[in-house]
Amino acid sequence: MALPTALFMALVLYFLSTVLTWQAQTSQRFTRGEAERAHELYATRGQVNLFIARVLENSSYADTHGPGSPVEDEVDGATYRTWCQPDSSNPDVLHVICSVNGKLMSYQSSRTIVKTIATGMIIYTDAGGAAGPPDLKWYGLDEPSPSWQPVAPFPQKVFQQKEILNAGIPFDPPQFETEPVLVDLDDLDAPAEIATFAAYGIGADGDLLAIYEPPPTSRMTGSPTPLLNYPTMFRFDRSAGNWVLTRMPDDYVPRGTVGARIGGTDGTMVVEDGDGLLLMGADGASERVPPAPGGSIQTFTANSDNVYAQLSDGSLARYTPGGGWSTMLAPQPDVFTSGGELISGSGSPPTLSQLTVSPNGTLMALWQRDGVDTVFRYYPGSVEDEEPPQWDARLPLSLGEDEFIEDLDSITAMPGRVISQVPGPPEQIFAGRSPLPSPGANAPVIATGIYVLPDNRYYAGDSY
Repeated sequence: MALPTALFMALVLYFLSTVLTWQAQTSQRFTRGEAERAHELYATRGQVNLFIARVLENSSYADTHGPGSPVEDEVDGATYRTWCQPDSSNPDVLHVICSVNGKLMSYQSSRTIVKTIATGMIIYTDAGGAAGPPDLKWYGLDEPSPSWQPVAPFPQKVFQQKEILNAGIPFDPPQFETEPVLVDLDDLDAPAEIATFAAYGIGADGDLLAIYEPPPTSRMTGSPTPLLNYPTMFRFDRSAGNWVLTRMPDDYVPRGTVGARIGGTDGTMVVEDGDGLLLMGADGASERVPPAPGGSIQTFTANSDNVYAQLSDGSLARYTPGGGWSTMLAPQPDVFTSGGELISGSGSPPTLSQLTVSPNGTLMALWQRDGVDTVFRYYPGSVEDEEPPQWDARLPLSLGEDEFIEDLDSITAMPGRVISQVPGPPEQIFAGRSPLPSPGANAPVIATGIYVLPDNRYYAGDSY
């Protein structure tokens, strides 16, 4: 009886050991398969991230590797194919996709990247000074190797009123019509001084603008200018390296003296002429800004959305095309001591030396004083959060802890930083806290703006 029982127990133990061995082998195969699947899945995600890193480094990489020309990488004997394709509803959104035919099954991972328009900042100066002929230069802050570059000399041309022969109908007496014609100054009997510019400003894509007004009298002879020349817009095309000339609109009223101003850092043309403010579009259309409700305009600035101005009564006002003028909060006369301590003021608003607004709407002001200048930044507040609008007073140019510059010639609000000019000699230009190389002795900033960089930029979007 003992022998059959022993044989039975041995059979049971053998069966159990067989089952356990089978389970162990199955578990091992399952674990190995899961590991291989996980490895291949995460490898596809790694290839996606690698592709995105290459696009962020060189935007043209996305253009050369579409669905028909994927990047192929061999990893542990498997071929991973990665490419990108635009979204069907938004071409600025690209889907980066990686697929692999794994040992057990196929895998695919994807991630989105979004194309953005990259802009750079540009500064123009006139190193010729107030007395000399213009010596214009430009500096691209976001160029790969920024340096001061010369602007081409002004072409010696001007629009002049000329009588043009119109033959008309045969056998009728000839007719003369008066038309503006672009002529060389060298061809004129009494040449005008081409250096007489009423204003400098910034145009679309960072091009420099200069408004030429014919002088009412010749600086050489002192007599009235005998030829009727038209006010002319000179636009420096940086890509072509030359000047393009167009007539100013008929409703532009010459000031007769140098000192007109152009507002805007994003190509917005708001020109102060002899009759107030004139909105000018890129298509040549113009619109006269109605008089402000608080008196004459003392200083102004503009972007594509609004015109901001301080008026002769000290108030601040905002003009929105199509919506008219509205009053807005003015800053208090807050001042700083020579040690940098803020002293809150009250009473009448300060007489601002300058207003400046960035393309993205950051409004700032400069108050030049006998002591430390004050720079103000405007915060519009929030109705939803019940936060009222306010002006924040700050030091003119802080260089670090307990170190600042007391006096500024001008400021320009730009996205993410402020362009400041420090009086000289020699004058210095700062982008944020960083000084720029000198463009020359006593070279004032005459225009600052933005332009589109040639490369597309991307940032990574949703993951997998």
